Amino acid sequence: MCDRDHNRVGLDVSHSPGLDLDSHGHETASPLDFAAPAIAGRCPDRSAGRGPSFAGRRRRLPGAAGAQHRAVPCAVKGGNAVSFDLISLILQAGLIVKLVLLVLVVFSVMSWTIIATKWRELRSADQDSEAFLEVYRRDDWNAVYDAARHLDRSPLAVVFLSTADELQAARERNAADHSRDRLAKQLERSIDWGANTQVRRLERGMPFLATTGSAAPFIGLFGTVVGIIAAFQSIGIAGQASLAVVGPGIAEALVATAVGLLAAIPATIAYNAFGGRIDAILGMLERFSSQFQEDLSRIVQGQAVPMQPVVAPEAAARASLEAERLASAE
Repeated sequence: MCDRDHNRVGLDVSHSPGLDLDSHGHETASPLDFAAPAIAGRCPDRSAGRGPSFAGRRRRLPGAAGAQHRAVPCAVKGGNAVSFDLISLILQAGLIVKLVLLVLVVFSVMSWTIIATKWRELRSADQDSEAFLEVYRRDDWNAVYDAARHLDRSPLAVVFLSTADELQAARERNAADHSRDRLAKQLERSIDWGANTQVRRLERGMPFLATTGSAAPFIGLFGTVVGIIAAFQSIGIAGQASLAVVGPGIAEALVATAVGLLAAIPATIAYNAFGGRIDAILGMLERFSSQFQEDLSRIVQGQAVPMQPVVAPEAAARASLEAERLASAE
């Protein structure tokens, strides 16, 4: 009975894949039974019906399979986790860094506005001053007056016009009541006042360029320090010092420094360039003022051309009519 049962069991088991009988007829597991999961995991069944199939014995390993599933999306989506383009860095920056960037942008816009305006102003002043000096050297006072009215962007022409108007006003007030020395000093003060006014006009906007060139880098540095402090705070919150944690904060901080330099460098270059041109124009104005004072002193003292040609032709005509009216009244 037992032998029969053994033989029956052996026949049944012998047809079961992966099972063997030992020398006593007991069931033993075939080595394929242990290798099946590993083989199934490495080499899927590619030919159905050829040999035993282990598809039913496959077991999914959550750890390994999950790691493979997570590794690919991490590599694909890693570029979207932290964006290092300029716009994203500005939008992701903190409130203080954004305020610093706003201040620097305002400084930069105002600096470029002053640069464009001052460049046109100095170019016109230089060209008109050269043209006015050419006319002034001809010693034709009426031609000089007409040229000064058309070349009003020249500081020299403006000084000449203001002094000529002062001389005309003194003549209309009957300058005979005043001594010649007093009139000469009055005209000298008029020249000095006009020259100082033109100096202030030429130097308008230059202090702002100097302030931008010196202060903008420090303002950007302040934003950088604040950004680095925020980056270290994020390290403490995350509990780890990785590039993904520190990188965005440091990048935002360096953007503030870069914007500060972009605002300061053009302002500094323009300040130095315009300063040289202003010094040249002011030197021209100083030489003209000295020469003009000497010419007016000779005119007042009666040692040169009379005072009348200094004024405009219309003013001279009105003065002649006034003199004729006074003579007829006498």
